[in-house]
Amino acid sequence: MSKKGNGEGTIYYSEKLNKWIGQFVIGRKDNGKLNRKSVYGNTRKEVKEKMTKALAEVQSKSYIEKNDITLLEIIDLLLDESLKANKIKETTYSRNLQTKKIIEKSPIANLPIQQINRNQINKALSSLTNYANSTIEKTRILIRQAFNYAMLNEYINKDPFAIKGAVLKPVSQKKDKEVIALEIDEQKSLLQELEKRI
Repeated sequence: MSKKGNGEGTIYYSEKLNKWIGQFVIGRKDNGKLNRKSVYGNTRKEVKEKMTKALAEVQSKSYIEKNDITLLEIIDLLLDESLKANKIKETTYSRNLQTKKIIEKSPIANLPIQQINRNQINKALSSLTNYANSTIEKTRILIRQAFNYAMLNEYINKDPFAIKGAVLKPVSQKKDKEVIALEIDEQKSLLQELEKRI
Protein backbone atom coordinates (compact mmCIF):
# COMPACT_ATOMS: atom_id res chain seq x y z
CA MET A 1 0.00 0.00 0.00
CA SER A 2 1.20 3.53 -0.77
CA LYS A 3 0.21 6.98 0.43
CA LYS A 4 0.06 9.75 -2.13
CA GLY A 5 1.26 13.22 -1.20
CA ASN A 6 -1.56 15.79 -1.31
CA GLY A 7 -1.62 17.63 -4.64
CA GLU A 8 1.82 16.32 -5.60
CA GLY A 9 0.71 14.03 -8.40
CA THR A 10 3.45 11.47 -8.84
CA ILE A 11 5.04 11.64 -5.39
CA TYR A 12 3.99 8.81 -3.07
CA TYR A 13 5.20 6.80 -0.10
CA SER A 14 6.00 3.10 -0.50
CA GLU A 15 5.60 1.12 2.74
CA LYS A 16 7.30 -1.84 1.06
CA LEU A 17 10.48 0.18 0.37
CA ASN A 18 10.02 2.49 3.37
CA LYS A 19 10.83 5.36 0.98
CA TRP A 20 9.15 8.26 -0.77
CA ILE A 21 9.10 7.86 -4.56
CA GLY A 22 8.68 10.45 -7.29
CA GLN A 23 7.88 9.43 -10.85
CA PHE A 24 8.06 11.59 -13.95
CA VAL A 25 8.04 11.19 -17.74
CA ILE A 26 10.87 12.31 -20.05
CA GLY A 27 9.22 11.65 -23.39
CA ARG A 28 8.70 8.35 -25.14
CA LYS A 29 10.85 5.29 -25.77
CA ASP A 30 11.62 3.99 -29.27
CA ASN A 31 8.64 1.63 -28.99
CA GLY A 32 6.28 4.57 -28.33
CA LYS A 33 5.73 3.83 -24.63
CA LEU A 34 6.16 6.57 -22.03
CA ASN A 35 9.71 6.81 -20.67
CA ARG A 36 9.09 6.95 -16.91
CA LYS A 37 11.81 7.75 -14.41
CA SER A 38 11.84 7.52 -10.62
CA VAL A 39 13.65 9.28 -7.79
CA TYR A 40 13.78 8.10 -4.17
CA GLY A 41 14.19 9.76 -0.80
CA ASN A 42 13.53 9.51 2.92
CA THR A 43 11.18 12.50 2.96
CA ARG A 44 8.53 13.93 0.63
CA LYS A 45 10.49 17.21 0.53
CA GLU A 46 13.71 15.45 -0.57
CA VAL A 47 11.88 13.66 -3.39
CA LYS A 48 10.12 16.85 -4.48
CA GLU A 49 13.48 18.66 -4.69
CA LYS A 50 15.00 15.80 -6.72
CA MET A 51 12.02 15.81 -9.07
CA THR A 52 12.10 19.59 -9.51
CA LYS A 53 15.80 19.40 -10.39
CA ALA A 54 15.30 16.46 -12.79
CA LEU A 55 12.33 18.11 -14.53
CA ALA A 56 14.29 21.36 -14.92
CA GLU A 57 17.10 19.34 -16.53
CA VAL A 58 14.57 17.67 -18.87
CA GLN A 59 13.22 21.11 -19.86
CA SER A 60 16.73 22.46 -20.50
CA LYS A 61 17.66 19.22 -22.30
CA SER A 62 20.52 18.61 -19.86
CA TYR A 63 18.94 15.55 -18.21
CA ILE A 64 21.26 12.53 -18.23
CA GLU A 65 20.19 8.95 -17.53
CA LYS A 66 21.81 7.53 -14.39
CA ASN A 67 24.70 5.21 -15.27
CA ASP A 68 27.55 3.47 -13.46
CA ILE A 69 30.30 3.92 -16.05
CA THR A 70 33.56 4.59 -14.20
CA LEU A 71 36.36 7.06 -14.86
CA LEU A 72 38.67 4.21 -15.95
CA GLU A 73 36.04 2.85 -18.36
CA ILE A 74 35.67 6.32 -19.88
CA ILE A 75 39.46 6.57 -20.27
CA ASP A 76 39.51 3.18 -22.05
CA LEU A 77 36.74 4.31 -24.43
CA LEU A 78 38.51 7.62 -25.08
CA LEU A 79 41.92 6.07 -25.80
CA ASP A 80 40.57 3.22 -27.96
CA GLU A 81 38.39 5.60 -29.99
CA SER A 82 41.24 8.09 -30.44
CA LEU A 83 43.62 5.34 -31.62
CA LYS A 84 41.10 3.80 -34.05
CA ALA A 85 40.30 7.24 -35.51
CA ASN A 86 44.05 7.97 -35.92
CA LYS A 87 43.72 11.00 -33.61
CA ILE A 88 46.73 9.75 -31.64
CA LYS A 89 49.79 7.70 -32.58
CA GLU A 90 50.73 4.34 -31.05
CA THR A 91 53.46 6.07 -29.03
CA THR A 92 50.97 8.57 -27.56
CA TYR A 93 48.56 5.71 -26.85
CA SER A 94 51.32 3.83 -24.97
CA ARG A 95 52.25 6.93 -22.95
CA ASN A 96 48.60 7.43 -22.05
CA LEU A 97 48.40 3.82 -20.86
CA GLN A 98 51.29 4.56 -18.48
CA THR A 99 49.40 7.62 -17.20
CA LYS A 100 46.28 5.46 -16.83
CA LYS A 101 48.26 3.16 -14.50
CA ILE A 102 48.83 6.12 -12.17
CA ILE A 103 45.09 6.94 -12.24
CA GLU A 104 44.27 3.27 -11.46
CA LYS A 105 45.80 3.75 -7.98
CA SER A 106 43.51 6.72 -7.30
CA PRO A 107 40.32 6.45 -5.19
CA ILE A 108 38.33 8.05 -8.04
CA ALA A 109 39.43 5.49 -10.65
CA ASN A 110 36.57 3.04 -10.18
CA LEU A 111 33.90 5.52 -9.11
CA PRO A 112 31.01 6.20 -11.52
CA ILE A 113 32.03 9.37 -13.36
CA GLN A 114 28.61 10.88 -12.58
CA GLN A 115 29.49 10.79 -8.87
CA ILE A 116 32.95 12.40 -9.10
CA ASN A 117 33.12 16.04 -8.04
CA ARG A 118 35.87 18.70 -8.13
CA ASN A 119 36.92 18.07 -4.52
CA GLN A 120 37.54 14.38 -5.24
CA ILE A 121 39.54 15.26 -8.37
CA ASN A 122 41.62 17.83 -6.47
CA LYS A 123 42.29 15.34 -3.67
CA ALA A 124 43.36 12.69 -6.19
CA LEU A 125 45.69 15.10 -8.00
CA SER A 126 47.13 16.44 -4.74
CA SER A 127 48.18 12.90 -3.81
CA LEU A 128 50.54 12.86 -6.82
CA THR A 129 53.04 15.46 -5.59
CA ASN A 130 55.71 12.76 -5.21
CA TYR A 131 55.71 12.51 -9.04
CA ALA A 132 57.41 14.98 -11.38
CA ASN A 133 55.43 18.03 -12.52
CA SER A 134 55.28 16.65 -16.07
CA THR A 135 53.68 13.42 -14.79
CA ILE A 136 51.16 15.31 -12.66
CA GLU A 137 50.21 17.46 -15.66
CA LYS A 138 49.84 14.43 -17.98
CA THR A 139 47.56 12.81 -15.38
CA ARG A 140 45.50 15.98 -15.02
CA ILE A 141 45.17 16.30 -18.81
CA LEU A 142 44.01 12.68 -19.23
CA ILE A 143 41.38 13.06 -16.49
CA ARG A 144 40.24 16.35 -18.08
CA GLN A 145 39.97 14.65 -21.50
CA ALA A 146 37.94 11.83 -19.92
CA PHE A 147 35.42 14.33 -18.48
CA ASN A 148 35.24 16.14 -21.81
CA TYR A 149 34.58 12.80 -23.58
CA ALA A 150 31.91 11.92 -21.00
CA MET A 151 30.17 15.27 -21.62
CA LEU A 152 30.25 14.87 -25.40
CA ASN A 153 28.83 11.36 -25.13
CA GLU A 154 26.17 12.39 -22.58
CA TYR A 155 27.40 10.28 -19.68
CA ILE A 156 27.48 13.43 -17.52
CA ASN A 157 25.90 16.88 -17.68
CA LYS A 158 28.51 18.79 -15.64
CA ASP A 159 32.25 19.00 -16.24
CA PRO A 160 34.29 20.28 -13.25
CA PHE A 161 37.12 21.21 -15.64
CA ALA A 162 34.80 23.63 -17.50
CA ILE A 163 34.75 25.97 -14.48
CA LYS A 164 37.89 28.09 -14.40
CA GLY A 165 39.96 27.38 -11.29
CA ALA A 166 37.70 24.56 -10.06
CA VAL A 167 40.36 21.89 -10.62
CA LEU A 168 43.74 22.78 -9.14
CA LYS A 169 47.22 22.20 -10.58
CA PRO A 170 49.31 20.64 -7.79
CA VAL A 171 53.05 21.30 -7.72
CA SER A 172 55.53 18.46 -7.37
CA GLN A 173 57.73 18.10 -4.30
CA LYS A 174 60.55 17.30 -6.73
CA LYS A 175 62.52 20.03 -8.46
CA ASP A 176 62.16 20.21 -12.23
CA LYS A 177 65.24 19.00 -14.07
CA GLU A 178 66.99 21.88 -15.75
CA VAL A 179 67.38 21.28 -19.48
CA ILE A 180 70.26 23.20 -21.04
CA ALA A 181 70.05 23.66 -24.80
CA LEU A 182 73.18 23.45 -26.92
CA GLU A 183 74.43 26.55 -28.69
CA ILE A 184 74.27 26.44 -32.51
CA ASP A 185 78.06 25.89 -32.77
CA GLU A 186 77.83 23.06 -30.23
CA GLN A 187 74.95 21.45 -32.20
CA LYS A 188 77.02 21.58 -35.42
CA SER A 189 80.02 20.04 -33.67
CA LEU A 190 77.86 17.27 -32.22
CA LEU A 191 76.32 16.49 -35.63
CA GLN A 192 79.76 16.41 -37.28
CA GLU A 193 81.04 14.04 -34.60
CA LEU A 194 78.01 11.75 -35.05
CA GLU A 195 78.47 11.72 -38.85
CA LYS A 196 82.08 10.59 -38.39
CA ARG A 197 80.90 7.59 -36.41
CA ILE A 198 78.32 6.44 -38.98
